[in-house]
Amino acid sequence: MAMGMSDAGMSSDFHWADQLQDCNDVVLDATVPMACSFETASLGEYVAVLYCEDIDGNWYGSAAVNEFTALDNGGQAFNMALTYGTAIDVNDDNEVVLEVACAISVGLQVPSARVTDELGGYCGTPSPLVTEAEAEVETLADDTATDDATTDDAAATDDAAATDDAAARVLQDDAAATDDAAATDDAAATDDAAATDDAAEEPAEVVQTEWVINMFIQPDPYATVYAVDDVIAVADTLADEIDAVTSADFGAAVVVSTAVTEVACAFVTAPAATPDKTSFAVAGTTDVAGYVYCWGENDGEAKPAPVTDDAAARVLQDDAAATDDAAATDDAAATDDAAATDDAAATDDAATDDAATADDGPSEEEWLASVTITR
Repeated sequence: MAMGMSDAGMSSDFHWADQLQDCNDVVLDATVPMACSFETASLGEYVAVLYCEDIDGNWYGSAAVNEFTALDNGGQAFNMALTYGTAIDVNDDNEVVLEVACAISVGLQVPSARVTDELGGYCGTPSPLVTEAEAEVETLADDTATDDATTDDAAATDDAAATDDAAARVLQDDAAATDDAAATDDAAATDDAAATDDAAEEPAEVVQTEWVINMFIQPDPYATVYAVDDVIAVADTLADEIDAVTSADFGAAVVVSTAVTEVACAFVTAPAATPDKTSFAVAGTTDVAGYVYCWGENDGEAKPAPVTDDAAARVLQDDAAATDDAAATDDAAATDDAAATDDAAATDDAATDDAATADDGPSEEEWLASVTITR
């Protein structure tokens, strides 16, 4: 039995190389080894364990666990640089960029998760970084609006003060007008000379004429051999598929693809979990920018299933029925007790009558019948 999980497990396609695999065979000769074949992904990490069962149904596992890394198929990621003559931005136009990713994945006939934009988003799944960028823009806009409002208030205050000062300066301005005119002529001559010098010194403003969108294609980890140059040759023929998405608004794209070397990522601070009452958070730091995946499972016993509304209603009904039964039982017991009391009273009354009759003695007829008179 072998088990493992490669990076390719994050893709949307299913492969046994990312699943728990097992095989079984009958061993007729202890000297003849048995063999099983398992699927692997390029550079995938795996663990192999041997189990056997005897005729009594007892299971035995090998004491040694074989851990190994699958061979490298030579896979290499590559970048498709799409150059446009019209402004296009991976954040502002991310919906269009991901439509391009869809077109590329279809053209290359690879799972959509293998074709990403520079933020890590892929066909139908935008990167969380897009939302973060939009939030930063909104915050900047709010700050700008606040600054503008403060500036407007300050300008209004300055205008009011200027109005008051203007009335007081009318006479002063008339007296200084002649002097100012002369000074203005001199200043104008000086400013013209300075402007000429500044114009000669200031460099020409750079005008952007190209905008580049970078798409990244991950290699196929399940191929026996992966030749990145062959895949790039196909990618460079997808200009028509890409233009079908972007040409209407951004014009035609110039496509240039080159192989890239991915930078290894390592943890600086090891991941650690911080538990809460209803959840837990996993945090850590890496030495380079990249993506991390978190995974967790419950090792304890499964919690009881929540009580549904129907079940809760039945509990109340059962409680009410039990109360009614108890009340009926109490009523029946009270009735029986009352009846028993009445019977006992009747019996006592009869006994009392009999006793009273006995105290009065026999009647004349009874006396005559019990004695014999001799004449």
